[in-house]
Amino acid sequence: GYTFVGWFTAASGGTQVTSATEVTTAANHTLYAQWSMIPPTCYALTLSHNGQGSNPVASPTNSTGCPTGQYVAGASISLSGATPASGWHISGWTGTDNNSSTASANTVTMPASAHSAGVIYTQNTPAIQVDKTANVAEALVGEVITYTYVVRNVGDVSLANIQASDDRLGAITLDIGSSELAQGQVTTGTAIYTVVEDDLAMNAITNTVTVTGTYSDLDVQVTDIDTVTVQIKPAPAPSETILYFPLIVKNATLR
Repeated sequence: GYTFVGWFTAASGGTQVTSATEVTTAANHTLYAQWSMIPPTCYALTLSHNGQGSNPVASPTNSTGCPTGQYVAGASISLSGATPASGWHISGWTGTDNNSSTASANTVTMPASAHSAGVIYTQNTPAIQVDKTANVAEALVGEVITYTYVVRNVGDVSLANIQASDDRLGAITLDIGSSELAQGQVTTGTAIYTVVEDDLAMNAITNTVTVTGTYSDLDVQVTDIDTVTVQIKPAPAPSETILYFPLIVKNATLR
């Protein structure tokens, strides 16, 4: 906006004419209204970050009529360039229009006060989980036990070189092979075991699977294990069969 300064003898500069000014007119005189721009009320925007990474960058750098880093109320400001350090990721923002965003860009609507906005960096947490189950709780000699292995990426980064190994059955083939397992992704595998006579002495078969994965950015290996026990039952004893035969007596004499 503008405010009225007064009447002057020129459009710019000139002599101001007020109610106290004496004017002698020998000809027509032209007076000019002069106005001055009302300076905007500017508020400072402070940008920062938590964790390891860079500060976001604001665009534009200021509102018209304001110093660098200051804006008028209601100004829409774009933030970009938030870059996490290696091993870190964007987990959220503060003071923005969308604090739950995990993108590297955001926006701020400037309030009528000094304001702070920033990006939150969280250190990556690789983790893996394996769940092993058997299709039976108990088995007889000669019966086949089927084991199922479910491997999950329960961390917040992708994992590579996924390996699963059972201490009785050896390497377990997973349906993704050993390729990358994305955050939240699941892969499965199966293996079978036939119960033998020697297992009877232990009364149960207990075996453990170990699964590993690698987070390459930090060269970190994560691991998890799970154990399953199947009880071994002896074969049932053969049942006894009693045969009854009728007694036939011929030519008997009763006395």
